[in-house]
Amino acid sequence: MISFNKINKGHMGDNTIKKSNELVNLMRIICAYMVLAIHVHPGEDISHMAYLIASNIIPRLGVPFFFSIAGYYYIKSMLEERSNFKKYMLRLLVTYSFWSVIYIAFKLSYSLYTNTFEPTSFLLESVKSFFITGSFYHLWFFPALIFAVLLSTLANKLGLLKYFAYFSLILYALGLCITSYYGLAQNIPFIKRLVETTDYILIRRMFFMNISFFMAGYFLNLLKNTYSKVKNKHMIIGIILLSILELTEIYIVTKTGISKTFLLTFFLYPLLMVIIMFLLNNPMQGRIKHADKFKRISGFIFYSHPLFIPFIRDYFDVPQTKLYFIMVIILAILGYLVSKINNKFLDRVL
Repeated sequence: MISFNKINKGHMGDNTIKKSNELVNLMRIICAYMVLAIHVHPGEDISHMAYLIASNIIPRLGVPFFFSIAGYYYIKSMLEERSNFKKYMLRLLVTYSFWSVIYIAFKLSYSLYTNTFEPTSFLLESVKSFFITGSFYHLWFFPALIFAVLLSTLANKLGLLKYFAYFSLILYALGLCITSYYGLAQNIPFIKRLVETTDYILIRRMFFMNISFFMAGYFLNLLKNTYSKVKNKHMIIGIILLSILELTEIYIVTKTGISKTFLLTFFLYPLLMVIIMFLLNNPMQGRIKHADKFKRISGFIFYSHPLFIPFIRDYFDVPQTKLYFIMVIILAILGYLVSKINNKFLDRVL
């Protein structure tokens, strides 16, 4: 997937070749499969608890990770005064436009096949989704990321980046009020209106999720000198403890019925931060076989998986859990084959 450190290599007269973080790129693949799980629902055919764990609890780390790691690298470049906003934005737009064309054609084919095609409404919906909600159900990531990049760049130009970062924590707190802790905050008129609006999901994604996790990259940069000194075993203990607290929190807010959704939880934020700190402390450069292909593979899995889901589901006609693992294998093979193609355009869109 898109990574600013790769785009910005050698900018501002820096001729040093910067190797990518192989552990971060491996995590990209894991998180891409988490997103796949959200869309395929493994465990649903086994039990409700299996469904919650495999399709809702564990995978919820995926998209926040992508926002946070993108924020880390982009904000790092701004703090070091070597950012290339135009080049990064162009890369985002090229990638998004490429996959939008594919998915708009996919939707057009489906509407023609089902005799539901209506030219005017299809055109209007395609334009609206491209600029606001995402050209397909997983591509909302792009308008949200572009929005975060624009706001953080503006804040940096105005000398307000630090204040914007702390404001993002307030947004996250509000996000908790409209998700996991809505039962406690629903009597607040502002919160109630947010949840009841028809644009609830869009607002939740664009403001309370996207900006909060993207700006987590600021704190990851701010605390770099501190967590770089922490031993791996202490990091791992922290991850385990925070994972237990996260699971406990989810259990409590669901058992008590106060959550509207546990998409955002209090312990998700520090858990994600510590995981990324561990990854940044252990780049594993040159130590993982085929790591140079991880970024392309993760991008292929994330961007392309909705294209394969309906066909593989119909062809194999298997329960959701088996479907998920079949998808994992097929996407891994296809992703690896695509990653071996020496093509600059593929580098831009994966």
